[in-house]
Amino acid sequence: MGTETEGKDGTAYANSDSSAEKAQQNDSNTPAPKLPLPAAAKAIVARVETVLNLQGALPGDGGIDGSRDEKKEFREDAKIWNYYLEEAERKAKEQADLWNTGLDSLLIFAGLFAGIVSSFVIDARSDLQTDSDQRLLTQIREVLAQGSVNPPERISVASNWTSGLWVLSLYTTLFSAIMGVLAKAWLAKFIPATTRRESKDAYNRYKLDRQSERWHLKEVLILVPLLVQIAAFLFLVGLVLQSHADNPTIGRTLLAFCISGAAIYFVMTCIPFIVPSSPFNTPLSELCDGLFSRKKEEEGEPSAPFKRDMNEGLGEIFYTKLIKSPKPAHVDEAFLEVALPVFHEKWTEELCKKDAPQVLLTRLRQRATARTDDALERDETLCNHLLALLKFVNYYEKKLISEKDLGKVQARYQTLDTVLRTSLEPGNPLHRWNELPEALRPLLFGLRAQVIMLLNMKDLPKSPPRPGIPDTPTDFNMNELPDRPWDMAFQEIRSTHRLHFVLATLSASETGRTSEWAASLTPSERANVDALASRYLTRLYEVAVKGWEEVAADALSDLCSVKVPLEEIDSTQPHARLLRSLIVSLSQANHALRIHAIKMLKHVSSPTPNLFNGIIDASIKSIASMTVYDDQDVRDDGLELLTELAKADEKMCGQIKAALVSSIQSGLTKYEELPRIRTITFIQTLSLGGPLYSTVTEVIPNLVEVALDESSPDDVRLPAMRLAQKLWNNGLSEVKDGLLNYLSLSLDGSEFNRRYNFLVALKDLQNRKEYKAGMERPPYTFPWLFPADFVEAVVTSESIFEKIVKVSIHDEDRSIQVAGQELLKQLANDDRFVWDLKIDALKWIETATVLPSYRWRVRHNGVLVLETFIKRLETENKDLLKKLVELALKDDDNDVRTAALNLISSICKDRGLSDEGFEYIRDTILSYDALPVDESSENSELPPPPVPGDAIIREPYSSICNSWIPLICTISKQVAFPDGIPIIIRILIRGETNETRKQVVDLLTSEETIKPEDLDVFVNAIPRNLELAPGKRGGWEETAKWVRLLVALLGHGKFEEPVKKALGGVVKNLEDAIKGNVIEEPEPKEEPAAKDPDSSSTSSASDHNSEETHPENTYMAESSLSLPMRKYLVELNWLERRYWVDVLANTAGHFPKQLAEAPGIIIQMAIHDPDSDVRNSCLQSMIVLAKHVHSCKLICTEVAPHVATLLEDRDWNVRFSLAQFLGALGKSPDITLPEDIVAKLVKQAVEDRDYDCRSEFVNSMAILASVEGERDQGSGRYAEAMNQAIHTHFETGIKDDSWKVRQSWVKLVGPQVKDAPSADFFGINKILDAAIKDTDPDVQADALRWLQEFLKDAKLRDSMASTIGKSLASAFKDPNLCDTAVAALKKLTLPGSMEGKPSADAESDVPDSHKTWIQIILLLGRNPEFQAVPKLVEIVVKDVPWDFDSLDSLFQKVKLPEPIQNVLPRCLESALKSDVSYEVRSAAVSLLRRLIENGDYYYGDLLNKANDGTIVTRLADICIKDGDGDLRKETLRLLKSIFDKQRFQDAIKASLSKVIESAMKEPESAKYRPNAIEAIRSLTDGNADDQYDRFKEIVSPSISPLMKMTLLVTDKDHENLRKEAEDILLDNLTASTTETKLNRDVLTMIPTMIPTITVEGKSIALQLAEGLVISDDTAASIAHALAPILRNASSFARATAIELLSRIYSRHRQSKPRLIESAIPEIITLALDDKDDVGGIRATAIRLLVALSGASADTKDSEHNSTLSYSTSGPVLKQITPLATKFMTLLDNENLRPSVVELLSLMSTEAAVRKTISLQIITLAFGPESLALVGHAELLARLISDGRFADEPTDHVMLFLASAMVTRPKLAPQRYQILTALWCRYGSKVMAYDADAKTLKNKELVDWFTFALFGRHATIHEVPAWTARTGIWLPVTVVPPTPEPTPLAASET
Repeated sequence: MGTETEGKDGTAYANSDSSAEKAQQNDSNTPAPKLPLPAAAKAIVARVETVLNLQGALPGDGGIDGSRDEKKEFREDAKIWNYYLEEAERKAKEQADLWNTGLDSLLIFAGLFAGIVSSFVIDARSDLQTDSDQRLLTQIREVLAQGSVNPPERISVASNWTSGLWVLSLYTTLFSAIMGVLAKAWLAKFIPATTRRESKDAYNRYKLDRQSERWHLKEVLILVPLLVQIAAFLFLVGLVLQSHADNPTIGRTLLAFCISGAAIYFVMTCIPFIVPSSPFNTPLSELCDGLFSRKKEEEGEPSAPFKRDMNEGLGEIFYTKLIKSPKPAHVDEAFLEVALPVFHEKWTEELCKKDAPQVLLTRLRQRATARTDDALERDETLCNHLLALLKFVNYYEKKLISEKDLGKVQARYQTLDTVLRTSLEPGNPLHRWNELPEALRPLLFGLRAQVIMLLNMKDLPKSPPRPGIPDTPTDFNMNELPDRPWDMAFQEIRSTHRLHFVLATLSASETGRTSEWAASLTPSERANVDALASRYLTRLYEVAVKGWEEVAADALSDLCSVKVPLEEIDSTQPHARLLRSLIVSLSQANHALRIHAIKMLKHVSSPTPNLFNGIIDASIKSIASMTVYDDQDVRDDGLELLTELAKADEKMCGQIKAALVSSIQSGLTKYEELPRIRTITFIQTLSLGGPLYSTVTEVIPNLVEVALDESSPDDVRLPAMRLAQKLWNNGLSEVKDGLLNYLSLSLDGSEFNRRYNFLVALKDLQNRKEYKAGMERPPYTFPWLFPADFVEAVVTSESIFEKIVKVSIHDEDRSIQVAGQELLKQLANDDRFVWDLKIDALKWIETATVLPSYRWRVRHNGVLVLETFIKRLETENKDLLKKLVELALKDDDNDVRTAALNLISSICKDRGLSDEGFEYIRDTILSYDALPVDESSENSELPPPPVPGDAIIREPYSSICNSWIPLICTISKQVAFPDGIPIIIRILIRGETNETRKQVVDLLTSEETIKPEDLDVFVNAIPRNLELAPGKRGGWEETAKWVRLLVALLGHGKFEEPVKKALGGVVKNLEDAIKGNVIEEPEPKEEPAAKDPDSSSTSSASDHNSEETHPENTYMAESSLSLPMRKYLVELNWLERRYWVDVLANTAGHFPKQLAEAPGIIIQMAIHDPDSDVRNSCLQSMIVLAKHVHSCKLICTEVAPHVATLLEDRDWNVRFSLAQFLGALGKSPDITLPEDIVAKLVKQAVEDRDYDCRSEFVNSMAILASVEGERDQGSGRYAEAMNQAIHTHFETGIKDDSWKVRQSWVKLVGPQVKDAPSADFFGINKILDAAIKDTDPDVQADALRWLQEFLKDAKLRDSMASTIGKSLASAFKDPNLCDTAVAALKKLTLPGSMEGKPSADAESDVPDSHKTWIQIILLLGRNPEFQAVPKLVEIVVKDVPWDFDSLDSLFQKVKLPEPIQNVLPRCLESALKSDVSYEVRSAAVSLLRRLIENGDYYYGDLLNKANDGTIVTRLADICIKDGDGDLRKETLRLLKSIFDKQRFQDAIKASLSKVIESAMKEPESAKYRPNAIEAIRSLTDGNADDQYDRFKEIVSPSISPLMKMTLLVTDKDHENLRKEAEDILLDNLTASTTETKLNRDVLTMIPTMIPTITVEGKSIALQLAEGLVISDDTAASIAHALAPILRNASSFARATAIELLSRIYSRHRQSKPRLIESAIPEIITLALDDKDDVGGIRATAIRLLVALSGASADTKDSEHNSTLSYSTSGPVLKQITPLATKFMTLLDNENLRPSVVELLSLMSTEAAVRKTISLQIITLAFGPESLALVGHAELLARLISDGRFADEPTDHVMLFLASAMVTRPKLAPQRYQILTALWCRYGSKVMAYDADAKTLKNKELVDWFTFALFGRHATIHEVPAWTARTGIWLPVTVVPPTPEPTPLAASET
């Protein structure tokens, strides 16, 4: 069924109608067929025709606007012309292409042939001339030959004929070419280029085709090639003649060929006439065929003449080319055109006379029986065919009615008559009315009825009977009646089918009889009738009630296809089946059905809990889900029902609670906002108390999750949070548990922000002592009064703490890992919490190591977490210790091994591990030493025995391996660990460093670790073959390391003997090498790894590879070494020489006799060895020798002459080592460096080209400067030289490019300044400059450290104070030096810095008063007008430690031009200007915050109040106009913090509000608008209700532009700005739970903006009306302002106003029910205005009327509210009840129906309204079934379910009628609801009976019954008969006679 829509002229038509039907709606003026109908029917038809003609007539169509244009009998733009043109043009183009191809070939051939013929013609021309050159030459030849000339010969006949034939051939060829060119032009016109497809184009195509036939275009085109062929024939004849003349033989041969060709041509010409299918033909055969065919056509049936009239031509096209087309699509489209109302009657007649009806019937039959995938297209085609056939029938009927001789008419339209009779036969579409699809049956019904009526007309001759074919039917077959064809009258019929259907179904009306009461009936008989009727009605009501109960369950089964289960217990309970049906309906998917069931069950007086057995889960769950998040009315009914059920049965109470918990949890997790808000409201309702109160505690975790979910909208989150706080305030401790549970789940979730924010917040809360006013606090902390309480609750919660540890170890995000570890570290250092934590270290580390090995980070985190809680670890847990040792030894990641090793070391060192624990660690370490043995190996050789320490030695990183040494040392000090000695020695030998060697030596020499019995272990560890033999040079590196270790052990008694013994072989090797007693061995020499090619030298072997010169003769030839020594050394490579020198230097000091020559050898090698690395090693070795007294003088003597050479070495390493050597040598107490060497050292410190060397030379100078002099000398040996060097070169050195050099100079000069005899040493200034101006922080730090040391000396402090003050004051003015100057001032003036205490670097360690002073000095120092900063700094430096708590006394010590109270404000004003730098403005804001936060005391003393306004103005400008966002936020926070101080409040209000308002309103300040909106957001963001309106005076002036931007602006370029303003209104302002001024300003401004509000603005306005909290008075004023807008011309404005009124009234209806009483007339007008439905105005208005009318429904149980109901709903109902009939007309509107039904139900509380409604429903009930009754049925169901029917007569009638109405099939959806509502509401109702009168008290009802029983006339026979027959089964006592009553006025009913 197509849904009706409205056409342009207002005509309704179906969306699914065919094209013909839609055109018919707009263009039809065809009169209805005139059938022989009754008068009434004719009148109806006439009226319908008039209406249709008025609606459908078009100009030019003979309608009301003018006469029809006869020149246009066919539609110009019909699709049929396109079909025709496509086909005709295709054929014409194909023919033209064929002709063009032939003509192209012909023209080519003609051109070539003409050229050939021309040459022959020219050649033959000479044969026709008597004086031609040819003849003259012939005569000359004859004269020369014969001597005489013969008489001239005559021209031969053959020549004449030849020339003539060729000329004629040439002419014919040229003529054919001209004709070919003309023919191509004809063909171009034959196919014109056009894209139009109108009737005129179709006629032009038709005209071209017919003219081409008339003028024989085809024959003419055939002649063109025929002419060329004739020309060729003439040419050949001439050629034969000439050839025969020239040579008869050739001529005859050529003739034979020509004859054969002619024969073939003749055969090809004749073959088509003999064999038509032959492919061969010639132009001659085509010409003959065309002529013969045309002659045959002329002799037979002549063709139709050419139609010069366009309409006639189009008519011919329509019939011959479209109706008769072999293509079905063309035929269908042609009949579509016929079906149109504009199809001319003239052509309808022409088609009826021809076989068009037969074609139509055939096509209709084919289309109806064919299968198709496109049912819609098929139905449209069938519809067009039926309409076309109906047009033929109407025309045939018109002719039959208009003419008297029906036989002639029938004969004239014999084909049509036959078609109509055939269409009714079996197998044809009209044989049955239901042959076609349902949508076409009304049209088919009407067509079939008209055909039957037409063929059965009186005087119409009958068709002769045909064998096997039944006669034409005269009526519908009886077999068709069971299909109820009349039901179509109640169905939706297409608009274009209705007229045909009505015309087919109209019949004459029949009038009924009326009667009166018989006058002979006595009053007693009337009384008996009344009594009997009363009894009858009573019994009828009882039966009806029983029927309601019995049929209701069946109705549910029919509606939902479910069976109502019955239990055994049901047989003993009344009404069990109906109650069961209600319960079953609760589990159905139909939402309306479930609502109805809940409502009805609530009204059942005492529901039996046992009825829920077996279906409790589905039913209770359904009730619970609807109760939780359905509409308010449903929730109230459901909660009341569940409460009653819970009270009735304890078991059911538990099930109800479980269902409620499940529904609440589901409701809180829904995506939509509305169900979640309703769920929160329901929880709040449950919290008020009742048997279901315990449900609240079970859903608190879910409520908390919603309240804390930042992704939830504020409309959901904020109510949930407020409810959670309320529950906590009510004493529900489960709120705490829910919060902790939520936090625990947050750590399990995948949301990064949630986990990270919680960890950071928890860390921040741990540092807080309390929650300060205005300070932001996490929302989940509200149950805890102090931050520490919350932190304690969190960390003592086992699950949360475990998850914190888990994320710190296992989380995939590194940021969360770090945040968790920092939090744990902070907890571990906090004694308030650390001892309450549950530490399960073993579990943590085992869990971390379970993961795959590639997750090294997890294992590393696990170890770090354990290290964090080291003081809480169970150090005696052997499994834990074993796991840590295993990680330290076997983990595949070096970071994990390092962390585990450090943790074990810390445990052993700091935790006081027991001896048992140390022993376990020792044994565990040794247990990993054994290497695994592969038993499957076939190798019989056993692996070497395990060596202790293998697991450690296998460590790939030497740094980790060396870290085992301290651990082993610690273990060895506690327990016996002899195996540790070889382990640490092996570690040392593997990766030796000075530190590790020292640790090993300390371990070995300690009496605690090495017992006498352990000495053998050490001795056994020493290699047996420790020597420097030339044949074993591969082990020299290890030998060198052993030598260094052994030498370090010399001097310790117990090691003296074994060490010397071990070193004996090495010393012997060295002594032999020096003396030349080395025996060479044949072992091949191995070169070390290749060195850098840029090195200053190469290996000695490569330097001496010449065959002519021995290496020992050239190697170090300049040295004083002996030849054997040089020969020995030259055989060593550079690396071996380094080892040899190192061993020599280490042993020479302890074996001076054996190695007395060692210093000289080393010195010579340091000077002359060609390899720089060897030279460097030699210098480093001399540092070792310098420690021995007996070597110092020799070394000094030997080195002194060569220092200059060494200083010029190209290798910086050599010079670097030389600097170290000179420092070590000068430090020796036995010698004094020569002055020239000292001078060279100083010079090199300044001039060396390498900065590392310069730094080291300066360090050597510092060593020399620290050397003390002799006892009788007051200063050091080098003091004078160093002082002179410092004075000379310090200024240069302190400016060096390298920070290392500058740092070394500071370290050098510092002690000298401190010990200088005069305090005015210039170095102080340079060090001070370095502390301030140096770019390197290390240099600055060292300089500051020395300055602090200087200031400890009172003498220096007094002299330095002034200098420091001036330098710092100067630096304050330089932006590049300001930060370093502040840092220097802070350190130099800290209280602890002068007392030898470490300076406080951490910001938290600096006192607040000191910070304040620093910022004041910085501010004053930046101001060029203030010159007292140096003096202020000087005073503080002199008097450190200064009491900064009394800053006013400090400023009093300085003479200022005016008080500081005037200076400081001016400096602040200047610093806050917009043109100063960001740093200055930021510092000024920070200073102001510090002064104000410290209290009024400091600000009052230091700042003048007169400057408050200017300062605040500057701050306000920064808040809005500054370009830095952070500074704006900081400044705004400052203003907010001081706003509550009375001193600043007025200034802030004036300045900040002005600048914000200016930015929001003024165009020139538009660029600051985003900043202003950001400030407004901050000012309206309150944390408590009393703070939301805190800045109302500031924000209020900007509300207007803010609202305009949000509600009126549609600029997409500033969409983000508008969105921010929207967030302020919807988020910040709606968060308040009480009315604020801003809320009032916002809502009162909305009515003024409604006339120009945008669509988005409307949505925001509605949200504001819903979210902002206002008082009743404010709401009333807004409603009063909205009322006039309801009369606004703009429908959008009215829609906005009515919706706002609805929102406002819904929020204030309880407290102020008469809120919008003044607007009720306008609301009623909008509700009934059917022209104004934009934006749902009517629906909103009706819903608002419902709310106004139903004000008493929510509060009917309260005395106060009863009065309220009267005052609220009374005026409303009084105004709308007279309009009940108008509102009932809205029931047909599906969109408005629910609200209208509810409104009418409320109105029906008035008896008069209820009577009106009942009578209209009764009227419709006795009428035909139609769509309107569905709406009335819904109304009836609502009236019954609401219990509106009382004791009025119409009420009783409706109760009787309702059960009968619902039996209609279309009302099946309402049947169950009406029946159950009847039983629940009125099942216990008893009709009031008057026992005395033996009749019903409602006498009017009895009168109605008797009237319905007897009609208008109760005869004397009817009354006694009815009384007697009824009295048999319904006895009644006859009452005594009474006076005759007044006859019942039937008209009153």
